[in-house]
Amino acid sequence: MRKVWNNKIFQAIVFVLIAATIGIIHSKISSLQFVLENAGIMDNSVSESLISDAKLIKVLVLIIGGIAVGLYGNFTYSINRNKL
Repeated sequence: MRKVWNNKIFQAIVFVLIAATIGIIHSKISSLQFVLENAGIMDNSVSESLISDAKLIKVLVLIIGGIAVGLYGNFTYSINRNKL
């Protein structure tokens, strides 16, 4: 695995997959929040609760995404440190 991970293209592909996954999750939650804010069908208290939960999940996704990118950068640096 270490030999495969040393390939820069493989590292770039993994980074793009991490970033794309985080972006997709964030956009889906934003869409859900938009639908909940504009839907007059549900009870007001239920809608407010779901909107606040969606906002919390968006923040958590961004925090977890930041941690994942940081860990990825640290791991990539530790692998490539010997080559510098």
